[in-house]
Amino acid sequence: MMRWAVSGVMLAALSPATGSAAHAQVRDAAIEAQPLDRALALWSARTGIQVVMAADTRRVRSHRVRGGLSAQAALRRLLAGTGYEARFLGAHTVALLRVAPAPAPPSVTPDERPQDIVVTGTRLGALSNNAIMPVRTMGRAELDGAAQADLATSLLRIGAIQPGLGLQSSQNQTSGGAGLSLIDLRGLGVARTLVLVDGQRQVGARRGLSAVDLNTIPPQMVERIEVTTGGGSAVYGADAVAGVVNIILRHGPVDGIDLNATSALSSYGDAPTRGVSLRWGRSDVVGSGWDLSGGLYHDSIAAVNAAARGYASDGLDVIRAASGEGLVTLPGIHFLPADAAGSYTIGGARSVFAANGSTARPYDTGAMGARDGRQIGGDGLAPQRYDQLRLGLVRTAANLSLRRNAGAHRLAASLRIVATTTRSLWQPMIFPSDRAALSLTTANPFLPDATVAAMRAAGIGQIDVAKVLDAFGRVGSVNHRLMTTARAGAGGPVGDRWRYTLDAGWGRSHDAITTIGLADVDRLRQSIDAIRDPVTGAIRCRDATARAAGCVPLDIVGSGPVDPAAVAWSAIAPRSGETLTQVILGGQMTGRPWTLPAGPVEVTIGWEARREISDRRSSAIQQRGGTYLPQVPSYAGRYGVAEALGEISAPLLMHRAGVDRLTVTAAWRLSHYSTVGWAGAWHAGLDYAPVAALRFRAMRSRAVRAPNIGELYSGPAQGYAFVTDPCDATRRDAVAVRAARCDALGLSAAFDGQNGIAKPVTYDGNPALRAELADTSTLGVSWERGGARVTLDGWHIRVDRAIGFPIEQATLNDCVDAADGPRRTAACGAISRDAASGQIVGLRARYTNIGRIDTAGIDLAADWRVTPAIAGGAVDLSATATWVGRLAVTADAASGGTVRLDGILPNPRLRASLGARWSSQRLTLDWQARLIGSARITGDETIPIDRPATGLRSYHDLGAALRLASATLRLDVANVFDAAPPRRGYQTSQGIGAAALYPNLGRIVRLGATATF
Repeated sequence: MMRWAVSGVMLAALSPATGSAAHAQVRDAAIEAQPLDRALALWSARTGIQVVMAADTRRVRSHRVRGGLSAQAALRRLLAGTGYEARFLGAHTVALLRVAPAPAPPSVTPDERPQDIVVTGTRLGALSNNAIMPVRTMGRAELDGAAQADLATSLLRIGAIQPGLGLQSSQNQTSGGAGLSLIDLRGLGVARTLVLVDGQRQVGARRGLSAVDLNTIPPQMVERIEVTTGGGSAVYGADAVAGVVNIILRHGPVDGIDLNATSALSSYGDAPTRGVSLRWGRSDVVGSGWDLSGGLYHDSIAAVNAAARGYASDGLDVIRAASGEGLVTLPGIHFLPADAAGSYTIGGARSVFAANGSTARPYDTGAMGARDGRQIGGDGLAPQRYDQLRLGLVRTAANLSLRRNAGAHRLAASLRIVATTTRSLWQPMIFPSDRAALSLTTANPFLPDATVAAMRAAGIGQIDVAKVLDAFGRVGSVNHRLMTTARAGAGGPVGDRWRYTLDAGWGRSHDAITTIGLADVDRLRQSIDAIRDPVTGAIRCRDATARAAGCVPLDIVGSGPVDPAAVAWSAIAPRSGETLTQVILGGQMTGRPWTLPAGPVEVTIGWEARREISDRRSSAIQQRGGTYLPQVPSYAGRYGVAEALGEISAPLLMHRAGVDRLTVTAAWRLSHYSTVGWAGAWHAGLDYAPVAALRFRAMRSRAVRAPNIGELYSGPAQGYAFVTDPCDATRRDAVAVRAARCDALGLSAAFDGQNGIAKPVTYDGNPALRAELADTSTLGVSWERGGARVTLDGWHIRVDRAIGFPIEQATLNDCVDAADGPRRTAACGAISRDAASGQIVGLRARYTNIGRIDTAGIDLAADWRVTPAIAGGAVDLSATATWVGRLAVTADAASGGTVRLDGILPNPRLRASLGARWSSQRLTLDWQARLIGSARITGDETIPIDRPATGLRSYHDLGAALRLASATLRLDVANVFDAAPPRRGYQTSQGIGAAALYPNLGRIVRLGATATF
């Protein structure tokens, strides 16, 4: 087939132009001479052909157009004298071919430099350089250069995005979230970040949440990603508190096939990823007038265990100093008292069984013992050897799109199906836990004689064994997810000045979860409670009913091999499922009903109706809490919302003395939720350019977030939190009044709070929740001249009535520190302590609207096309930076107690990206760098730590692309210098959890090839 070589600018018709559309009369054809990009934007709006323009058209001046002309004639008139001419390619594309020399450097393909594109943040089709809200775009070339197999990791290059759940940070989500990739804008949480696909909502991926799983979108399926920061609820509805991430998919070529294959491997010889994709398109299928395009995608991402990297598995963590003051960062840290052989306490002295279970010896607390449940070396648990640096993912996706022009009207439909499989592995079952203790009596025949003698001498009949049950394997989950979305829409003109759009969408996401490495706790107790038959001498289960059911005795003494039949008796792999369904109907009218002296007024009015349904179906044993893991209740919920919306942009002044352009914009949305009632969102903005090169913009918005289904209806669910007991002997003097109040609770000055051991927490939903309210202010300035553009934006977001759980640590501290008596009483009432030891055995928390989040900062973006060309190729330089000056969370706005999270992982105050690209017609060379500012590894500043901050980190990537006649070859190297995550505790050295900002697999080399037929 024939392909046009476009050396200048290509206009891709998003609303395809037909011959009749191209020749239709443009009655309002008055377009003044101005920069060509603006003139083409006006032409696009008046013809209904939306356009994507390369940035270098801003340096070209258009010709003036007057009188009633056809769309094609008006376009020719605009281009007169510019050095370009227009040609329609088939039914979908208009290309501008350079027909005269121009002072621009050698051109590159649209994927190889930043573009001015129709952007998220408005429904009026604004270009990114005219958008009232700050927009950051990640194009195809930048995605390729990132050399990542998942979008969430690629998006961490954008400073406004923090890691949410991802393949690096979801391994312990055994109740359903393992293997998801959810992103977090501005550190406000995944629930306050709205993700769109082609400008439309997508069904969520986890029960009770609207958050979109980016693993349902293979990177090769993506054309570009637009990140609009600032409250976007007025334009796109709830959840857009921090902003909107709009993922624009690639559609198949017209009458062609693109075949792509990639393969990547780390410099350690592991972490393979492989993928193939096929995109295709056919216009006017069998003369039907329908254009058909689609794609097939398959890739696999291999899991990587922490044991494969020395920096991730040497036991580096923090431990209390020998002096008892502060924490030090040292390798070889183990957690006590659980041990693979099993340990126990008699008379205050802890012993550990020998590996073969024949005897016991004193427990080895290593080089340095700690009362925080940690020690260096010796016995105990080395948890890092069980961790995963990246979860594995197998993904298959398919999409199909149909488009047809019926006269001046557009019809479209699409279907997308994605199946993913992930397998996460965590630690084995570790006892004691809140589910059960492993108790052995003196009659247990597996106990060594010396241990039985010590028990009898101490006058006790049983001991609780602290044990790592490796025999059952590692606890984890296998998640089979299937996501299906279907959309249909129509659009076209209404009269001379309006266009309509109608859309309908349906989506369903299902997660079939198999939890592995578990035991039925009741059966496990029966199995370990063994006795010797007085007649036969055989070892059997004590419980007669269990014996009749086939109980096999389990030997937990020592770390040797165990009877597989004994493991099988209590081992379980419960299955559960989560399903989310979404239905959307909407429509809008966009037009230019009035014309002011400075230009036409653009208006959008519309409506939307949406229904969300979510349910979780747990197995019976999970619902009653009969496994090692916390109880996971079943629940179901739904809500509906009906909305009306409007948006307006009015040019007040144009081309006056001191005013090149002055425009005001406003948007509003009124919503009625079946759960929380009425909610309103709006934004207002001012755009002022004193001269064409300099622009100021200001925006104020009110965004809303209605509570999601999980926050409203989830039943009591159990989890864990790492907290510090304020009454521990090392902490009771940190606040003046604390010691006396700890004494009143019956906790002595020598009390051991077992800090460093996770405590069980019961979380509950709340149907009485109200909608969150968020106010955002943005002030920006941009300067553009020649090939350079610099943008600076300052932003401030405040979320009131924030929905969340009370901070567990704040609850513990309030119980003994709060000045307000009722507040102390309420906090103490949420804490359960063991009657004998006084140690925390549980916390309770319920979703509430009492929180507040406040964040502010500055974004900087700059790009420059260097002229003249260097060595025959265009050179593009870019830089972006985000400075977070404040990120504060107040768990209870009425009582204060603000916690500052800025400068604490995963929220370093500074993050920046630098890039340089050289590109000729055949070859592209690319360098990208990420800078991650220093951040504290914990927010508890009352405890001195020897290495509390990460230090400034940089990571560099290199890429090259060679274009042949009908193929492109790519070589990308991510993390060229094999830089590791910071060497700090709290899993920072592994690059997981809060440290998922940092590459944690080392150098990655990726090869790719694309062929076009």
